[in-house]
Amino acid sequence: MNTFIKQHMATCLVWLFLTGEVMASPNAQDPIAQGPYLGQTPPGSTPEIFAPGLICKSGKEQRESNGSFASDGKTFCCLKASGVYMTQQSEAGWMPLERIQSIPGDSSKAWAPYVSPDGKAIFFSNEDLNVTRKTENGWSLPQRLPEPVNSASEEFGFGLAADNTLYFCSHRPGGHGGCDLWVAPCVDGTWPKVTNIGETINTVHNDCGAAIAPDQRFMVFWSNRPGGYGNYDLYVSLRQPDGCWSKPLNLGETINTRAYEMAASISPDGKYLFFTRYGREADIYWVDLQAVLSNLSDTTQPVSGN
Repeated sequence: MNTFIKQHMATCLVWLFLTGEVMASPNAQDPIAQGPYLGQTPPGSTPEIFAPGLICKSGKEQRESNGSFASDGKTFCCLKASGVYMTQQSEAGWMPLERIQSIPGDSSKAWAPYVSPDGKAIFFSNEDLNVTRKTENGWSLPQRLPEPVNSASEEFGFGLAADNTLYFCSHRPGGHGGCDLWVAPCVDGTWPKVTNIGETINTVHNDCGAAIAPDQRFMVFWSNRPGGYGNYDLYVSLRQPDGCWSKPLNLGETINTRAYEMAASISPDGKYLFFTRYGREADIYWVDLQAVLSNLSDTTQPVSGN
């Protein structure tokens, strides 16, 4: 680069700085927040956008979704239009979001990320179920989960219990019509057997994306079954003493709107429900789960089966 160009660039930078066009950027290693849940004030019974300005930013080009926490509450993972991102809480605080470079940056090629309970793996979908694991050298290249979790059909959407029992959705044969929810208990770090959750949950419509409580006492999933408030609604089902699932209840119009409510997860302490609302934009919301559940009634909520 010749001297004239260097001098011209230096002059331009000085001018931009003096006119306010260039501002000093914060240190990329400076924490962005302090305290649990990125320092956010916990919500009540009305859903609120999670960590606005930190995680959720305005603009169609952002489109945040699929937020989930590891079991210690110190790792948060989410999807943006430009890829899968993660932030971790250190002694100094929550560090800036970092894109996981080993996962494709195009959200059309990698979606529905979910961080494992130990924070050492990220599961995601691209018509198959995949996982990338944390190593000494960063995040590994993605690996396709073996059969029987994956099949010749499309699989997507993750929910992981504290014991790594896997919940996912699939169009595979043996279901009840549309996309069904399936479960696979973890045995020595693998998932050797998958089972359809059954017709109490699954219908001829699409029943997808089980957000499972850490202890598997209840699940929240999204469905386009008739009788809801919009395109896709969130429903809850409780595990009964015999191990079966209860009749699903719609989470109601405070949660569900005319937009798409989907991609849910449950906080490690079981206090909060995180979900994505897709409309003109996409944002991650959170809400006090107990407040929502306490207001439910199977006689007032629209619930439809087959």
